[in-house]
Amino acid sequence: MEGSKGKPHEAKEDVYTIEVFSDVDQEGVREMGLAVSAEAGQVYDPARDSDWGQISEVYVNPGGVFYVVKSGGRIVGCAGVKNKGGGIAEFKRDRVMKDFRGRGIARDLFEKRIQFARENNFRKIILDTNSPAIHHLCEQFGFKKVGEDGGQTLYELDL
Repeated sequence: MEGSKGKPHEAKEDVYTIEVFSDVDQEGVREMGLAVSAEAGQVYDPARDSDWGQISEVYVNPGGVFYVVKSGGRIVGCAGVKNKGGGIAEFKRDRVMKDFRGRGIARDLFEKRIQFARENNFRKIILDTNSPAIHHLCEQFGFKKVGEDGGQTLYELDL
């Protein structure tokens, strides 16, 4: 999938691609993901954040998917679908670098992941977030707020 959404004040078009994760992306995804997390004030926790170094093992091999957003050969965003078993998919690790926000990348990643979940016969998508941008996307895509836990809002979408 290609996007070409630019900010109104920019003269050039921004082109990005959304690709399925490949092992050659591993270190770039880890670095970008942790940098965006730190920028948002999240403190690195080796136990909680170990998946950044194990994308294939945590997302891809158990029947999920991980998407990588690239622009000019550089990783600028990502998002994953974790197979939780029992027909449940969990959206995880939505990240877009600050300079690339506001261009529809997060929306495109939501669309790709919902399509993946449907095509792979998941019956429900779950996610938790404290990001206002993700709250907005959840509402746009018909997710239902089902609770709160430790500052995170919990959402579900029945497929």
